[in-house]
Amino acid sequence: MTDIDNLHPESIEGIKRLADRLQRRFDLPRNEALDAASRRGGFNNFTHARRAIGDGDREILASARQRRDANRSRQEYRSRTKREWSASVEAVAIDPRSTVWTENYAIIEAIAPFLGEGRNHGFFPTGGGNDFTDVRPSSERGCIELMVGELAYILRPRRLRLERFADDLPESFLFLELDELAPSGVYDSRDTDEYETVTDPMLRRLRDSEELVDIGGGHYLEREVWDRGYVDHYDDPLPRHARRVQRLLRGNVMIACKAGIWNGIRATYLGQHNQLGADGVREALERLMAREREPDAA
Repeated sequence: MTDIDNLHPESIEGIKRLADRLQRRFDLPRNEALDAASRRGGFNNFTHARRAIGDGDREILASARQRRDANRSRQEYRSRTKREWSASVEAVAIDPRSTVWTENYAIIEAIAPFLGEGRNHGFFPTGGGNDFTDVRPSSERGCIELMVGELAYILRPRRLRLERFADDLPESFLFLELDELAPSGVYDSRDTDEYETVTDPMLRRLRDSEELVDIGGGHYLEREVWDRGYVDHYDDPLPRHARRVQRLLRGNVMIACKAGIWNGIRATYLGQHNQLGADGVREALERLMAREREPDAA
């Protein structure tokens, strides 16, 4: 079965054929299916496509061709990213369904093949995400560092799980469960009893992580020191080896394929994985994949 995401029709007949498939697959009214198929071809809607193609309007057709080329480039990127992700899954998976690592060196080795800008997307415990570019041991005892460019996320792993989907390898994901990491003491101490009653996402994020300046030797300073460029006085500049770090104190980090289903859902950036756990994420993805596999034909 041809993936309809790869179809970018350039003729009225091609638009109509794609509209037939979209209509059956998504139960769309005919006019909405025609408009959706026309947009895949680079047009605003079916009326726009019919007029442009029928009149041979060169300017509109050239613009539509540019949009089709852009769509193809995006699809080529998605296909390449999925192939690379699948190869990484097969390179590290031990169990056909779930593989678990608990030692830091093994966790680092398992994560490394998935990293690189534009290949993966990491989801943080309280929301948001970023592409992880590197992983390394940390100078903090029992910790590792996940890098986003020059910014280091310091965390203490409990275990790493790779959830593998044999029938759809690009949807396989890494789930990193964290042990508690004690606050550095740079900021005001946090009341752990009060923490359990905090529901505001921003306040929870502040309590779940610390943004600091690492000056080496296990010494941290407030984040604002980085902005002003010195420690206490103008004549006391930050050492050249100083760097920004984010210490994740608790929670779960999920790493998914950049071109996968999970990264394409806006709600997942709210930290849903942290509440669901690895098993819950797997169940959610299985439901989404089943929906994606529904046949085009009635």
